[in-house]
Amino acid sequence: MNGLVRDFELKPGELVTASPDGFKRIQVIEKPREAFCAFEFAYFARPDSIFNGKYVYEIRRGLRRNIVNEFPEIAKDGDIHNVGA
Repeated sequence: MNGLVRDFELKPGELVTASPDGFKRIQVIEKPREAFCAFEFAYFARPDSIFNGKYVYEIRRGLRRNIVNEFPEIAKDGDIHNVGA
């Protein structure tokens, strides 16, 4: 996006700035508490974002697969396609 190529994941408590010279990473909070909002996977993150080494798209497919397996009576009425293995 925006012509920038970022080949790293942001760490909790990290500030990253971009310039023509590249990225500058600064750890602004030492030993931050790691927490993650489930809405990040479902709504906010782009499908090509990477969290913990996995694309958000792959994580979303896994979530759909779990819903279908655990709640087939509800999933049959949902708009879920190509869940596959």
